[in-house]
Amino acid sequence: MIEIAYNRADAARVAAHLRACDGSFVPSLSTRVELEAYAAKIAQFAERTEAWSGAQLAGLVAAYANDPERRTAFITSVSVLPAWHGQGLASKLLLTCIARVRGLGYEGIELEVDVRNTAA
Repeated sequence: MIEIAYNRADAARVAAHLRACDGSFVPSLSTRVELEAYAAKIAQFAERTEAWSGAQLAGLVAAYANDPERRTAFITSVSVLPAWHGQGLASKLLLTCIARVRGLGYEGIELEVDVRNTAA
């Protein structure tokens, strides 16, 4: 059973989740950022749409909604634990995140995907 929540995970929980998902990023996230610092930034500044399976953070979409003049948010991270791949969780989180950001008054949302990430 999955529960969708907002902004519940702290930096340590986000970091643990990103480490567990690291191999699913293309290229791996740890080759591009220092995971603990990135997790701290997400925990402090991002709107987080989270999927919880009990006490486990199964999925996460982090979006920066901090440009009210431009009224466009930016999705910085989409991640789902490997055990939950192929079940539509990322799509559900993205749609929920879009609705949440729209509810905050943003009209657009951007996402950048590496061309090698065919799944995305």
